[in-house]
Amino acid sequence: METLRANEIYASAAIRVIAVDSVRCDPQKSNGFCRLFARVEPVSVIVCGAGEDYVVNLAAEISLDELKLKVPGLLDLLATNPK
Repeated sequence: METLRANEIYASAAIRVIAVDSVRCDPQKSNGFCRLFARVEPVSVIVCGAGEDYVVNLAAEISLDELKLKVPGLLDLLATNPK
């Protein structure tokens, strides 16, 4: 199971930096034992400010519009963007 999450990692009066991570969990069950493998990987960094938002892709090419659709809570973070 993979989900995307957004976290604000820096904010000032002029700019805000938001990190977008991929969180992947893989539970496995065998012989009565349960194991959970989890991984967090950076996907993109969004720099907001000066009237524009910029995306720096770290894993794959993905546009800001795609991120807005796929990442829960990202629209709320962008709405409070200092402009």
